[in-house]
Amino acid sequence: ELIEGADGSLYLCLSATTGPGPTAPSFALSVDLGQFTPHKLPGSEDPDPDFYTFECRCSGVYVIIREQLETGVEVIECDGCSERCRVEYDVEE
Repeated sequence: ELIEGADGSLYLCLSATTGPGPTAPSFALSVDLGQFTPHKLPGSEDPDPDFYTFECRCSGVYVIIREQLETGVEVIECDGCSERCRVEYDVEE
């Protein structure tokens, strides 16, 4: 899914997976959501960020959208290489 930030930057949100389990994918690093950069979509009136990004060592970007956070997605893939990142966060109910 292609996402455009409020600043006009484009981000590619790649497939991801939820929680731990026997089929959970491996990941190269684990990063707290607080280290990700929050972004708003153009015209968004919600006070919460619509998606978050974190730069990969390959200069690509990890992207996680709010809907993924709400459904418990934990592992996301870089848009520039095959490296995966586990996003650490608490789900608010």
